[in-house]
Amino acid sequence: MKSNLLLTMLSIVLLTAGCKTPQSTTQTPVADPVIVETTFEQLDTMVISADAVPKNPEDYELPVYRASQSKPNDLKHTKLRLSFDWENEQVIGQATLKFEPTFYPQNSVTVDAKGFDFKSIKLNNSAGQDLKYEYTGQEVTIMLPRTYQRGQEYEVYIDYIATPAASGGSSAITSDKGLFFINPRGEEADKPRQIWTQGETEHNSRWMPTIDQPNERSTQEFWITVNDKYKTLSNGLMISSTPAPNGRRTDYWRMDQPHAPYLHMLVVGEFAKVDDKWRNIPLSYYVEEEYRPYAKEIFAHTPEMMEFFSTKLGVDYPWAKYAQIIVRDYVSGAMENTTASIFGEFVQKTDVELAEDHNDLIVAHEMFHHWFGDYVTTESWSNLTLNEGFANYSEYLWFEHHDGIDGAESHRLNELNGYIGSGNFHPLIWYGFAQNEDMFDAHSYNKGGLVLHMLRKQIGDDAFFASLKKYLNDNKYTAVEVGELRMAFEDTLGEDLQWFFDQWFLGNGHPELTIDYAYADGNAMVTVEQTQDPDNFRPIFILPTRVEVFPANGGKSTVHEVMMDKRIQTFTVPAGADDLVVFDPETTILAVRDEKRSIADSEKIFNRVPYLQKQLFAVRALNTAADSEDYTVPATVVKKALNAKSLRIRNNGIGMADPSDPAMLAVLEKLALGDKESNVRQNVISRLSSIPPSPQLVSLFSNVLENDKSPSVQAAALQGLFQADPTTALAKAKMLENTESDALIAGIGGMYAASGDAEYLPYFEDRLTKVDNQEAGEFVGAYLGLAFQNGPEALTKAVKNIGSVAANQKSSLWQRYGYTMALAELRGLTKSDEAAAQPGMDAIGTLLTEQINTIKSAETNSQLKMVFGQI
Repeated sequence: MKSNLLLTMLSIVLLTAGCKTPQSTTQTPVADPVIVETTFEQLDTMVISADAVPKNPEDYELPVYRASQSKPNDLKHTKLRLSFDWENEQVIGQATLKFEPTFYPQNSVTVDAKGFDFKSIKLNNSAGQDLKYEYTGQEVTIMLPRTYQRGQEYEVYIDYIATPAASGGSSAITSDKGLFFINPRGEEADKPRQIWTQGETEHNSRWMPTIDQPNERSTQEFWITVNDKYKTLSNGLMISSTPAPNGRRTDYWRMDQPHAPYLHMLVVGEFAKVDDKWRNIPLSYYVEEEYRPYAKEIFAHTPEMMEFFSTKLGVDYPWAKYAQIIVRDYVSGAMENTTASIFGEFVQKTDVELAEDHNDLIVAHEMFHHWFGDYVTTESWSNLTLNEGFANYSEYLWFEHHDGIDGAESHRLNELNGYIGSGNFHPLIWYGFAQNEDMFDAHSYNKGGLVLHMLRKQIGDDAFFASLKKYLNDNKYTAVEVGELRMAFEDTLGEDLQWFFDQWFLGNGHPELTIDYAYADGNAMVTVEQTQDPDNFRPIFILPTRVEVFPANGGKSTVHEVMMDKRIQTFTVPAGADDLVVFDPETTILAVRDEKRSIADSEKIFNRVPYLQKQLFAVRALNTAADSEDYTVPATVVKKALNAKSLRIRNNGIGMADPSDPAMLAVLEKLALGDKESNVRQNVISRLSSIPPSPQLVSLFSNVLENDKSPSVQAAALQGLFQADPTTALAKAKMLENTESDALIAGIGGMYAASGDAEYLPYFEDRLTKVDNQEAGEFVGAYLGLAFQNGPEALTKAVKNIGSVAANQKSSLWQRYGYTMALAELRGLTKSDEAAAQPGMDAIGTLLTEQINTIKSAETNSQLKMVFGQI
């Protein structure tokens, strides 16, 4: 019996997001939240307020202040000789660390070394004087044989065994283990054996003794001894590779330029290495062997990006090489280790997958860090946006260069949505965080990039990039705080910018703007009110911006520079009642805005304003009006939207189009078969699948299945064909079952679930460990739906299968999260009155509770444990 419960189960789709960079981000547009649809926010400056005096001053406590780490001894150079005990997951190391007192005389040195066993600690080298030391398990304080003065260098030799172990993790970096053995005993036949490191924030001291702080820097030499079948990768250049006993080899890597300890890295494993070049800089791409043919596409545009960024900044790429490597089970999205960035396996794709989801964003992000983060490094995690805000903005710069302004602006809107939707607003430079990795959020990344864009638009491109050049040149190989960035801009411009940095970097939040327009006596009056809560955000933000007037006759627009520095302000500009007046036309201000516009205004904005975000505002308003009012979007507007350069506008046009109109259907068919963006083709197919089937549509869906190489488009076409001709669709799905595409696996699963046929249950069982990413939740929802239709025995088996994968810590985070949440959703449904009438549902509910408890007890990821603890 097909019930409402069944329909609910068939709709279980779980979507999550995450990663350092931020994150991994796709190019697929997302729905724009109403908060941004309505308005953008702006900031203020030069508003000084004092905290109220507490009633009981004796109870007053100083606010948390995360100071930069004191550095009595400066680490100058690191030598490491390393080998590995794969069986016991241990690092066997001999380190020689060169120090110099920073200023004051020193007779001891404290080194970070978490979870080490020390064989010996000596002065200078292995034959040197034994040194006394005290060890806390986290850091070792070594007593020197005499007091060293500033300018006097000394070396400490440490012979040790490290057993890296995790003590926690975060949503950005899911484990703080520092060094990871992947499949160390070869127990997983389908997974390569690897070793790789993840040092940020202060995790490299779990495998190498160091001063594990971002305001430290050292040069380095690594001798890495491994089985001869493995490749190694580290910072700098490989100087030599020599045979070692027992079929091993020692690779010698040297890094002559100083960089922060959290950026020191190594990778060991079997990789295909593909070489490339930019100017005289060697480039290399490390992938698994089956992806060798796609390596240059995976890291596409690397030489072009390097040229673009070097030219744009006026500072050439400053390092001796650049390598990019993909590893398994990575605990972050990617990491900008100096000269050798590490990426998670989600970027490892075939040419077909890359065609619909390229890696430009993350490749640009990690590369740009080699200027902002590696060459010039934040001195404390409180200033993290000096690393991540710039890397975030590099994404905009690259899209602007490579894809055009509409592509860049669409990306900026995504970043704005991410920041506004994140909540928990705090200063961009945040001295009060609880733990280091709290800083890896939508402030350091999204807001940091958005603020840089505002500054660029305010002062102009020439001044902006000249200031960045000065900042890089003045601060190379040093650690910085936000004041040094401000002074670089002020020295370049000869202007005071304290107000801007105070309100955007040191202040909290953003403005909320209500914008009204009125016309009288040949003028337009634009009234803007800052409505943000003054108890949480600044009551007034200083907002230099523009008002642009687009004349009714279609002539050239007129721009008026204005400055908002009051809570409520009216700007009067010459304009007729039929002219179009727009406040902040490029939507540069970081704000949430409620902009009062009529339908007629929205049509004018879409047709006459050339700026993407305003066009999106208008087209969304027209869509909303068409859904809720007696209003039909003009065909001219729909056709313009469908032919727009912007993918985002075209997708909005698809929603406005009426497929029952033969002329409009022809336009949609053309898009379905020929649009360059797979996302647009997919959305057209989905739109056409929602109307009554016809032979014309069956032909179209079949054509797409035969000729479109995009798995997501194929999945949409299968769904459309299934609506029109289930027998043919199921036959075609059978032919596509061997796909490795998550989108197609999930799409086929949705069809099989809708069929209700038990013969398709093995399809789900066979692919339960293979489907990944966001599609994992969709897939398992379909599995449960099909199992439910086939009785308690099939559903019991499905629950056990899903629970087994979710409790296995070798399953991906997507699988563990998506599958667990699907089981929790099903458990909630079993408690409904309708479920109680289904045979055996009580026993299913008990089984679900058992499975979820098992998953909770097995989970090791701190973020998932927190989420699972709430279900």
